[in-house]
Amino acid sequence: ALHKLQAYKAAAVECQDVLPPAWSLWLAKLYWRDGKKDRAASLLNSLQQHLEESGTHDNKPLLSRVLALNASWWATSRSKNWPEIEDNFIKSVQIRENSDNRARLARFMDSLYSAEQAHSDELKKQLKDLEKQENELKQITASNADSDLEVKKLCSQRMKYLEFHRINLIERLRNKQKFLVSALENYLLSMDCAKKAGQSVFRVLHLWFEGHDDDPGTSSGVDPSLVSKCVLHGLNQLSSCKAFLIIVPQIISRLDYDKWATPYQQAVWYLVSRLLEQAPHELLFHMSAAINEERAQKQIKSANVSMAVNVSKIKAAKKIISGFKESNGDSALLLQQTTQLIDAYIQLADLRQSGFGLSK
Repeated sequence: ALHKLQAYKAAAVECQDVLPPAWSLWLAKLYWRDGKKDRAASLLNSLQQHLEESGTHDNKPLLSRVLALNASWWATSRSKNWPEIEDNFIKSVQIRENSDNRARLARFMDSLYSAEQAHSDELKKQLKDLEKQENELKQITASNADSDLEVKKLCSQRMKYLEFHRINLIERLRNKQKFLVSALENYLLSMDCAKKAGQSVFRVLHLWFEGHDDDPGTSSGVDPSLVSKCVLHGLNQLSSCKAFLIIVPQIISRLDYDKWATPYQQAVWYLVSRLLEQAPHELLFHMSAAINEERAQKQIKSANVSMAVNVSKIKAAKKIISGFKESNGDSALLLQQTTQLIDAYIQLADLRQSGFGLSK
């Protein structure tokens, strides 16, 4: 099989000027695998240009693959800047919606965000230092209004330099937000048609919560409301949210009745409500656990163990269950049965705690 592959490759090399597009793509991949990356990139760039110029409908699936592969190679070799790479990825999914291409774009934007996040504290510190220097120069200029023109000229030049540097820093920090929002958006879009959406769920949760917990009070922080609005929009696009079942406890733990009007809580409530509709059996046990948290605390207190109870979370869980009852009349029996089962479990736990009729 190896000799046959090498023979095909040799034949392709000899006639590469007249290769069909699919063969050119195959040959470019062979070059890349063999470490001839410059040759592979050149061939793939030529193929992309040829397919874009031909514009035939039959070549669109192949063009989508070429665009995504080229963008991936550019990102790996860092031979292009990020807007060009992002543009290629976006073109590929516009031509043909594909979960793999969406996931590649999401991972690329995620890598850019992670790189900026790693330097975020340093950039914020530099920004504060620049603002401090600018204020000092303004004070010097104001206190030396009658000084010679040379001093004023030097101060003016320094101010221009600091202003230019400050604008660049702010732009980098704003890009961090753009990268985060784009990564979240594309991870969510890739999940709808992906067979293994669970791989993206944990990353979505991490980025969402990290974006929410960022500092919104400065120009250097990510806007939490924008991040949550992006997540809410992405969840609206999904035909099914069942992939999030594996992180239900983490989602429910973030419920907060007192802040239900914020974009963040709206996204959390929406996700829990969607899951309750699509997978009621799985969700009802988790929601019942949240609702009965106070009863669990009483049991734990009797064992001399402290436990913090989130009253706002309990109120939010009850509110969501109440809304589910109203909008899903057919689920009344299911709710009743689940409630009875949870009560039975709690009663058994009470009996075990008291030691009545049960062996240790």
